Amino acid sequence: QRLPADAAVKDVAGEHLRVFCNECTWQWAKKIGTSYEKAKELRFGSDEALAEDFAQSYNAETFSQALRARGVVRRGTASCRWEVQLEDGTWGPYEEDASASIESAHQLGQPELELRLGPRGWQYTIDLQNQVQRNDKTKKSRPIRRTEVATSPVSPEGVAGGARLTEDELAEAIRYFVGLCTLPSKATLSPAPPPSRPSGSSATPSA
Repeated sequence: QRLPADAAVKDVAGEHLRVFCNECTWQWAKKIGTSYEKAKELRFGSDEALAEDFAQSYNAETFSQALRARGVVRRGTASCRWEVQLEDGTWGPYEEDASASIESAHQLGQPELELRLGPRGWQYTIDLQNQVQRNDKTKKSRPIRRTEVATSPVSPEGVAGGARLTEDELAEAIRYFVGLCTLPSKATLSPAPPPSRPSGSSATPSA
C-alpha cells in the first residue's frame, strides 16, 4: 500500500513492518502446518515456544535486512562501512550484506552477532564491544572498524509510495518499535502485536 510522500518516518517504517509481519506469518504458517488465521493467533500468544519460534524470522535484524533488500533504505552522500584487518595489516571491507548486518546490530546496541563469511561459510562472532571478529572454529581474532565512505545518491521508487528511509531513520524507527515491544531486537525475544496501519490507510488484506 502506498503512503503520502510526506508521511512520517514512523508511519513509513510501521507500514513496512506491518507488511513484513504478515509475510513472516504466511511463511511461519506453512512451516508449522497451520492456517494463516491460526498462525496470527499463535505468533504472539501465551505459548512462549511458539512465539520464540516465530521471532526467529520476525525480529529487528531480519526486518532491517528485508528493507535493505527491497531498496527501501536510501543511501545519501555518505554511509558507514565495516572493515576487518587483514594479515598484512591493511583493512578490507566486509561484503555489503555482512556490513549491513553489523551496522544494524551496532545501531541496536547489540554486543555481538554471528555471521557466516567467506566462500566456505565459516561462522564468525562479531564482537562489537571489543571491536574484533572471532573465528568460532579456530578462535582466531581480527580487529574490525567502522568507517564512513562516500556513495552516490540512490532513489528508486520504494514500496511505500516512493517514501525512502535513511540508515539513521531506519535505526531510529527500529529502536522505537523495539522499545514498544512491537519488534524483538533478537530472535530469542517475544514481541507484542505489530503496529496498526497509519490513519487513513485501508484495512489489512485478508488471506
